Amino acid sequence: MRKSSVFDFSLNSMKLPGAILALLLAIILGMGGCSIEKPQSPTWDTEFVVPLMSHNYDMLELVDRIAEDNLAYDSLGNISFSVEQNLDTVAIDAGLAIDDLSDEFSESLGLIEISAPSPVTEHILLEDYIPLVLGEVPAISVSATKSLPIVSDVESATIESGSMIVSATNDFGIPLDSVSIGILDMTSLEVLGTVTFEDGLGMGETRSRSIDLSGKTIWNSFYFGASLHSPGGTLFSVGENRVTITVGFSNTITVSSATAKIPAQEKSYSQEISFSEENIITSAEVRSGDVELTVTNNTNLAADIEIVISQFTDDGNPLSIPASLLPSQTSIVSADLSGYDFTPIDGRPEPTVEFTTNVSLAGSGVVTVYVSSDNNFAVEVNVSNIAFRSVSGIINPTVIEIEPITELVDIPNGFENFSLTSAVMEISIQSAVNLPGEIEIHLEGGAGQELDVVGTIAPGSVEVPITSTIVVDDLSAFLNPIPTEITVSGYAIVGDGATEGGVTENDFVFGTVTITSPLEMTIGETEFETDISEADLNDISSEDVDRLNNGSAVVHTSNHLPLAATLTLHLAGDSTSLWDNPELTIGPIEVASGEVGTSGLVIEAIGSDVTIALNHDDLSILDNSILYVGEVITFPGTNGQAVRIISSDFIDIEAYITINARIGDF
Repeated sequence: MRKSSVFDFSLNSMKLPGAILALLLAIILGMGGCSIEKPQSPTWDTEFVVPLMSHNYDMLELVDRIAEDNLAYDSLGNISFSVEQNLDTVAIDAGLAIDDLSDEFSESLGLIEISAPSPVTEHILLEDYIPLVLGEVPAISVSATKSLPIVSDVESATIESGSMIVSATNDFGIPLDSVSIGILDMTSLEVLGTVTFEDGLGMGETRSRSIDLSGKTIWNSFYFGASLHSPGGTLFSVGENRVTITVGFSNTITVSSATAKIPAQEKSYSQEISFSEENIITSAEVRSGDVELTVTNNTNLAADIEIVISQFTDDGNPLSIPASLLPSQTSIVSADLSGYDFTPIDGRPEPTVEFTTNVSLAGSGVVTVYVSSDNNFAVEVNVSNIAFRSVSGIINPTVIEIEPITELVDIPNGFENFSLTSAVMEISIQSAVNLPGEIEIHLEGGAGQELDVVGTIAPGSVEVPITSTIVVDDLSAFLNPIPTEITVSGYAIVGDGATEGGVTENDFVFGTVTITSPLEMTIGETEFETDISEADLNDISSEDVDRLNNGSAVVHTSNHLPLAATLTLHLAGDSTSLWDNPELTIGPIEVASGEVGTSGLVIEAIGSDVTIALNHDDLSILDNSILYVGEVITFPGTNGQAVRIISSDFIDIEAYITINARIGDF
């Protein structure tokens, strides 16, 4: 840096030059007036210097002086202009709730097992057909019709499966070579069946045959018609000579309806119900939810009912909801699903649960009741307000809006006409969602610029969020000119309908949009005003200034910027009028740009010295107690060519005034 040839003073302290100037003026004036007479005095010229300013403006200082958050330099000294905008944290609730479920089903009582009624017996007496006399008995045919006793325990029944057992015991005392017995229902007059003992019955022999009652309705009173034939024989004894007819039933009788004494029995039914949900849920943890069941017992038997939903489990135990119902009673039962694990039935297109209804029917005891397979247990299902803490499965694309956020861009003073040519936008999306996703970001600039960016989001977790970075390096249209505000909005899309993953209630997506540009830019005409410096001139009087003839302003510059510049010095005794109404301006002074190498960086500073003559009126600027000095640096622009500025670039400015005085002329 070039220094003054006479004095070297700091920028902010001008007291010493003023004192020296006053001393010189006093000496000069003293020499001019020391003689009473005016002898011919010798004269000579002398020169002294008044420093105005001296400063090296490197880029780091310029950045600090500008003091804008959007301008910064890193640890390597690289300078950049940046705008950063945080997106609102978006909570992800994809798949964490399902629609309420309302459905109903009924389970028919179905076939009922009843106990076999006790057998009934009637006799055919031989004495009703021949005299009971010992000795030979000729061949004989017997036809008999008799009513059987009323069957207990059953008033009527429609048989699904079961048999009537007809037995005959020959106690006639003579053999029978043909036996045929028909059974008639006395109420319906329907012949239930006929049994035949083709080989007859020997003396004292009992044989049985069955009649299939399937599909038949029977009542509790029967009669039989029997056709017997004996070839005759010797009657060795007389007394209770008879054939005994017994009608009984198989041990198990299944009926579709009956009025009977109904024994206790167990029933179990199952019914699948699906939620209306497009996501495929493999498992979930329930945060809240309720299930309410309205159960109606449409039978004439009391019942203890347990409804089990095995897809909801607590510590491995399936959800079980009990209800005890009297005949024809309705009861409402419910359960809180909070804390349950939910595992739908695998392989269903929608989340599906199975309702297993276990029924313990109380028997009718000693009374007969009517039951029918059409009797049913009706269940109304309402599952509501289900919200999950977590869900695993295949989640369809779910769109979550990113609310618009507007960031004011504080454009540094003088940067209004800059156009950033190498700006890069980096969108960092931090995902705590274990699902693949996409992000769609829409940016709007204050001057109507728009930019849309789409990128993918890698799956992460709350414990280990994963950051995905989207880089956009074509921002020339969006940043020309630099917008005064940027509005960011968009959508986060999680799930792709194909990849299995998971969502928890703590999942989130957070993003940061950062636009950064190294100071490589095209520049239109741009003007900077520097800080104002002061020179203390209290030691210089107005008379001293009046005796000064002329001088020069000397400005030395050394430019290590890739920009040509124009420099104008403003001088005034009032800082408030320095820029708008200065007392003296020096310049404009043309400053050549530094020498730029092939890399686009300045490789050597270009220096220049400019001397501007000052007359007596110009020097009157020294008639101020404090002299304020400021510089206006104007960059005329780069004609559309991009230039690159780094931290080592600078512009060095030194200015002072030289004053010429001729001793002896005073």
